[in-house]
Amino acid sequence: MSPNYDKLEKDPRILDMLRKLHAALGTDAFDIVDHWHSDLIAVGIASPKNHHVLIYIGVFDDGYYAELELPPSRSDDSLYEVAGRHSGLGFEQLVDIVAKHLSLGSTIMDDNPKNNGGS
Repeated sequence: MSPNYDKLEKDPRILDMLRKLHAALGTDAFDIVDHWHSDLIAVGIASPKNHHVLIYIGVFDDGYYAELELPPSRSDDSLYEVAGRHSGLGFEQLVDIVAKHLSLGSTIMDDNPKNNGGS
């Protein structure tokens, strides 16, 4: 099933990046979980198995930016834990980072009921 991008009001570079990511990783590799609707040059994607394993991706003139987010530890009161930040990425680098991070969605149990994810 091909994702519907028509409902996303984003910069065309974000829409193109999402299409290319789905082509590279498969249409079921991630869900669009966009906590940043008003940010036209960024989007959130998450593991389909755990939406708290999230990646905020921005597109800039010098490449892609990716902030990797995970559910916080049980003792942490924050909404998420930053697991990495990468900037100036080429598309192939972005694909590798996305694939590795989203694979954590299968292994991380989110047992923090107050966690709504996102920045």
